[in-house]
Amino acid sequence: MYHARMASLHLLAQGAVLPQVFQVDKSEVGLRWLPAMLDGTVNALINQLAALLPTGLLTYCNGKKANHLSGEIQAIALCSLFLSEFIRYGIDIRTEKPYGSKLLSLFFGQGVTRFDGPGEGEIASGVQLWLSRFHIGQQTYMPVLQLEDNSAGFSLSLGVVARNASLQEPVPLARLLTDKVWQANRYSVLQTVSLLAEFFPPLNHYISAGATSRSR
Repeated sequence: MYHARMASLHLLAQGAVLPQVFQVDKSEVGLRWLPAMLDGTVNALINQLAALLPTGLLTYCNGKKANHLSGEIQAIALCSLFLSEFIRYGIDIRTEKPYGSKLLSLFFGQGVTRFDGPGEGEIASGVQLWLSRFHIGQQTYMPVLQLEDNSAGFSLSLGVVARNASLQEPVPLARLLTDKVWQANRYSVLQTVSLLAEFFPPLNHYISAGATSRSR
């Protein structure tokens, strides 16, 4: 616990933390703070912490079945507990304006908020969409850019690979859009593609054309 606590304080001092929202029930949303795993230095720190933690320190219980977590997941979960507590302890939202803000309470207060008031139905999904760009690398499947050089010049297309098998041949995005095998993962991949399109707008035309014409 000491090492997890000190690692969390170091991450917080460096600003290497990210918020992540999760659904508690239909109208209640929770938020936890996590290490910024997309950063290589942070990733290395978490791996070092994971090596120090005993196996079975944390378990996930689903009914009567208890599953042991991997070392990395244990390290992230422990840091999340410490980070969330440090952040909420260090900020007194009662002095912040506007007083009683549900968003302030979600991020820096109790960490759980119910958006069930008039006009609040889309707030939770809006927050999740805004934060999703910080967690692109955590998807099971992720899009990859494929740049090809031929006689006509450069062309750009998109493929899809599993996060844990990034060296495999990418699956063409056109197949993801049409093949029923990809139905369960289609939305999460397209959500990531939409974030990439904010930085490279021609991807919007590429997707609307069914990912069949290469962008030049």
